[in-house]
Order: sequence, then structure tokens, then C-alpha cells
Amino acid sequence: HNRKMPVHSNKSDENMVESLQAPTEWMAREHDMMSSETQESRQNDEPIQNNGDTYILYLIRHGEAKHNVLEKAAREKARKEAEEQGLGPEETKQKIKKAQEAVLDDPSLLDAPLTKLGEEEAEHARQRMLELHARGFPEPEEVLVSPLQRALQTANLIFPDCNDIHVREDLIERQTGRACDHRQKAELLARRGSFQRFSMVQLRTSSLMKRMLKELEDVQLQEIAETGCEGEYKKIEERIEEKPMLQKRTKRLGRFLMNSDHRVFVAVTHKAFLRELERGTFGIQDAPEFSNCEVRVYKLKCENYDLTSVERIA
Repeated sequence: HNRKMPVHSNKSDENMVESLQAPTEWMAREHDMMSSETQESRQNDEPIQNNGDTYILYLIRHGEAKHNVLEKAAREKARKEAEEQGLGPEETKQKIKKAQEAVLDDPSLLDAPLTKLGEEEAEHARQRMLELHARGFPEPEEVLVSPLQRALQTANLIFPDCNDIHVREDLIERQTGRACDHRQKAELLARRGSFQRFSMVQLRTSSLMKRMLKELEDVQLQEIAETGCEGEYKKIEERIEEKPMLQKRTKRLGRFLMNSDHRVFVAVTHKAFLRELERGTFGIQDAPEFSNCEVRVYKLKCENYDLTSVERIA
């Protein structure tokens, strides 16, 4: 059955999350089902049978954020120092990488916001979307956005009048363990005036699942302490997301599209996510990396839940 994703108010979000509260027995059953494959299907539901459905997907990278500026400055400084020291290509590459990582490890960059330039880039992207619509490209029926602040701010500026914006954990940047890629709590984001019209249902549900799994882990640890037996216990922890893991996550976007009655979408997300989506899921191995607020448009054809055709049309 085709299913349309409705626009939810914050109140309906809260009601949905409250309805998901469950006893420990339910948590235990969920934990048993948390293999990566099963987890994907639970987050996105079982696929519907699409017969030759066509989708239009606008892909947009967020505008320049605070950490992007510091990254660039650190890279340039390291490159100049490498030249002065007469380092070879590989040594230079490693020096630049270390300088970049040192900047990104700064805890003050937690969920880094857009810069003034980033806001201007978002306005240019808004004009770009208007130009595309004037040329006959369809207006989006639904906007999907990463929960990181820089992506939310970008979506808010590009689509100021849209009330069908859904925040999705699936679109977050590759998880690096660094502050700039760590999102704020859904409850805090929902209080921001700019984001109050955004649906936080999927984000709140994801947060609830993580909290319940953490509670289950605490129970298991207590049992281990009391019995001295680990049994089937497996520690639940935040992992650094490697390339294959990120590629697998990008495939969820296709599943979401095919579970909706809508056919025209926008995804506002991040460089690493977009890179793996294009080069991995879409099979465009030579796709260049996105610039800040760059807009690309794809026509996707799907049949029986398989992506059968990918064509970039703008």
C-alpha cells in the first residue's frame, strides 16, 4: 500500500513518541531484531511494489558552516608549511590531514552553524530552485533534511514557505565521532523558531530507540556484574561510520521514496553522504564532490523496489 508522509505539528510528534513508550519486554524483542538489515526494514517499513515508478530528486548540500572555514584555513596553513619544509606529496598529504583533524576535534564546533557566507549561498540555491521551476522542473512535494544544524538552516532558507519538511536521521553526515557531526537533541531543535514547522517524527523515534537500547544495555551490564556471565551480551556503542556502512545508509533514501505517494523530493544533506549516494547507490563513480549549496537534479526509475535507471537532468 502506498503511504503518504503527512505534515505533523510538534504536538502530534509528541503524541507519536509517547505512544512508542514500551515495557522492558518489548525493548528486549527489539534488541533481538537489531541486525543491520532488519533495522533498515523497521525504520522504513517493508517495500511496496512499484511498477515502473519515476521520481524526481533534488540533491542539495548545506551552505558553508563554521567548521568548513576553519578546515580550509588549517589545510592552507599546513600546505604552506609543507612547501617551506620541502616535504614530498605523501608527507604533505598526511600533514594536511592531521591539521584538518586537529581543527575538527574542537568541541566548540558542536553541531556547527552556517556562516554568513553559508546563508548567502542558501539564498543563491533558493534562486536556483526558482529558475529550475521556471524552466518546467516540478516543485518538490516533500523536503527531507539532515538533523545537523547547518542542513536545517539551509533548508529553512531555501524553502521558507514549505510546510512539508521532514527531518531524517538517515541523511546525517558520516559519523566521525567529531563535534561538528554530532546533532543536538530533537527536543532542543523543535524549540527553535526556525524549525518549528519541520516534522521531527522520525528523529524523535530514532532518539527514543537509542535511549531504549542504552537502557537495555545497562540492564545487561548489571546482570553481568551480578552473575559474572556475559552470555550473549554485545555492547551497544557509537561507531565510526566507515565507507561501506555509509553506502548502506544511503540506500535507505531510495526505500523511503518508494514508500511514499509523493514523486518529487528534495534532500538537503552533506558532502560525504552525497558522495557515497552518487558513487555507490547511483553507480556514478566519477561524480565530482558537491560544492556548498550546489543543486543537482536526478530522475530515478524504480521497479519492484529496484533502482533500474538513474539520469542526471540538471
